[in-house]
Amino acid sequence: MHTHLTISELARLMDVSVHQIRYFEEKGILNPAFTGDNQYRMYGIEEIYRLSHILLLRELEVPVGDIQVALASYAPEDYEALLNRSMARIAAEIDRLHQLRDFTGRLLDRRAIWSHTAKDACCEIKMLETRRLTRWIPLPDKETLHARHLAERKPSQGGLFKSDLHFVYGMEEESALYIVTAPGEKADLVLEAGEYLVSWTSLADDDELEREIENLLRQAEQWVLERSGPVVVIEDSYMSMFDNGKLLYEIQFAVNRTRAVGV
Repeated sequence: MHTHLTISELARLMDVSVHQIRYFEEKGILNPAFTGDNQYRMYGIEEIYRLSHILLLRELEVPVGDIQVALASYAPEDYEALLNRSMARIAAEIDRLHQLRDFTGRLLDRRAIWSHTAKDACCEIKMLETRRLTRWIPLPDKETLHARHLAERKPSQGGLFKSDLHFVYGMEEESALYIVTAPGEKADLVLEAGEYLVSWTSLADDDELEREIENLLRQAEQWVLERSGPVVVIEDSYMSMFDNGKLLYEIQFAVNRTRAVGV
């Protein structure tokens, strides 16, 4: 009865490829117990344990070139430090995955909202909470946003489109593009909580957006609503994936009811 394993048997046992075992041998960190008369590499219990340690060190992101030193000279404290560093990386990755899960969930929720509003409502009055915005890119005379703007003023926090882009028109100063203010930072613009007239639209160019803004302003007049504050156009960048590249916008402005209005 053979007490040792061939390289293919070892590979099956350890769920690795023969190529990977040969690679470790080339790097001098794993050798067979002996080579048989038939020139087969043969591996025993000691090699199985050594391979398990090598695979663990690779999972802990120890470079192959450093594994020889680790296996030969690491003290228990070195392995403890290595495992603690790995735990920190794992915790960071778990946090990243949680954030990705939450962000993906928000995208799905927003997709459901977009689907609903596109079918059932052209506009409505909504109660919105206070929002804090940071002035990002000035757009004098309603200048069109271009790629150079984004490259020169990339926000420091988060991904470029992880936060909705807010185009703000109709203030005393020039129009500008705003992003959501990071926690703990001072806001340049606060959109106060209250009633807002809101519409949703999917558009391919800026001229269409201008018409949609005018339509919403006319709707406010018909409903005898007084606009208070700027017109805010929120670009829902990631949602354009669902609409053949068109950008999805939420147009809104705060309103005061000058008399009872049925909506």
